[in-house]
Amino acid sequence: MRRDPNARTKAVHKAVPGIPSTNNGSWSRDDATEPGWTVVGKLNPQPIRLGSKGIDNIFYYLSQVEMAPSARKAVTGDGICIGLTFKTSPFVHPKTDRNRDLIEAIVAEVRSHTELRNIAFTSIQINHSTRSAPHTDNNLIGTPSIAIGLGDYSGGRLRLEGAIQPLNISDRAVVFDGRKFHSSGLVNGDRWSLVLFVHSSWATTSPDMRSKLISLGMPCPP
Repeated sequence: MRRDPNARTKAVHKAVPGIPSTNNGSWSRDDATEPGWTVVGKLNPQPIRLGSKGIDNIFYYLSQVEMAPSARKAVTGDGICIGLTFKTSPFVHPKTDRNRDLIEAIVAEVRSHTELRNIAFTSIQINHSTRSAPHTDNNLIGTPSIAIGLGDYSGGRLRLEGAIQPLNISDRAVVFDGRKFHSSGLVNGDRWSLVLFVHSSWATTSPDMRSKLISLGMPCPP
């Protein structure tokens, strides 16, 4: 059973040991004190178990997101991408601002894990009750993605190109190369998934748009 939202702790706002934080506990671009961002060539696609408080905080805010049918041909179900996205030109999705608490909760949990703390992202793809055929994502070349599974479900394992077997991402995070083919298996139950990534349009995004994404809590690359 998920934690009562009225009994919300300070887990989202507390500082992660060894990582500087802003006054409200959220991560800022200047907090990347360790040298270098994680790049695709250095990643290791092994599931990392998330903390129970972090999972509860993320799931609480996730349940408040207004979802829409997935617009991606390879993915069935509901989906929305907050943060930096693209139609005819780059833009910040209008639902990003109203989901700042969700962004803060995700960043706090991600930054609490050594394997994840140096991975930047400008965008968060939120999926609910989805199943995906083999496809690639629109990442900035050389930047990895983080996939996270949440909810009460079985199955839905992440299939990665070149991996020996599908990976269980339930209450876990996996770092992978989104520009390589990946898919998900059959699901029984209520499955949410998140994909954190640097959108390919970041390279041509205006300074004002970059500043806006940072102000919204996204741990954007330099």
